[in-house]
Amino acid sequence: DQSGSMRKTDTSEGATRADVVWLALALNFISSRIKKGESTATDLFSLVSMGDIGNILISQQPTDWILFNKIIDLLRNSIPLGDGNYIPSLDSAENLLNVNPYGSCSLLLIFLSDGRPSDRLKKNTILVSDMMIGLQKIVSARVANLASFFGRRLTVGAIALGSSSVGDNFSTLKSIAETAQEYGSQSYFHSASLSAEALCHTFSTLSSTLSQTKSELTQLGSNNWCDESFANQNLQYVRAILSLKNTISV
Repeated sequence: DQSGSMRKTDTSEGATRADVVWLALALNFISSRIKKGESTATDLFSLVSMGDIGNILISQQPTDWILFNKIIDLLRNSIPLGDGNYIPSLDSAENLLNVNPYGSCSLLLIFLSDGRPSDRLKKNTILVSDMMIGLQKIVSARVANLASFFGRRLTVGAIALGSSSVGDNFSTLKSIAETAQEYGSQSYFHSASLSAEALCHTFSTLSSTLSQTKSELTQLGSNNWCDESFANQNLQYVRAILSLKNTISV
């Protein structure tokens, strides 16, 4: 999330919300996993900013010290600004996920935000009176398609940075996790509160899940099984997209 609210300096460490995220990402999710041997250069990392558009800040970068330095550069130079739109960010993330056709590769998709989406929908987009409910339905439908397509090799993490007691709304993040699990993927919703320590713990949990999924897929699949599985999933995915376009227009 790179919306303006991420500039708030209300974390327990006194840093901005955005800075806490960059630090936890660099030190816990990147550096720690490299040092422990849990991640290598064959593990690719992409980063999409959740702002006015779904800007791809990092694309398919091997998990190495170059990636670590890129995250530190973002800590130093990025400035959260404007809205935090979910749908364009989800468009970019979906395109990145679809680059990998191999059924033996585990995937981790993390949504991290400090509040509800800022997307503005057209009045005829969906037949509900509440705009936020309509947006949540659209996001959930997109996540359902991804979960149906990738199955258990996809883990979806929804990280809420903040506290519902101070007015932050995390209903869409919760819906993302619930929908992913309902449609066949592993998923977790974590409320990380406003501290680097809590966020680091959340990243550690998701890292462990990713490592476990990688081990399971390595033991399960032969190349022939992966190719057939991918072909069947691709057909189901195309049908789901066509069906969705008949009911929802984004």
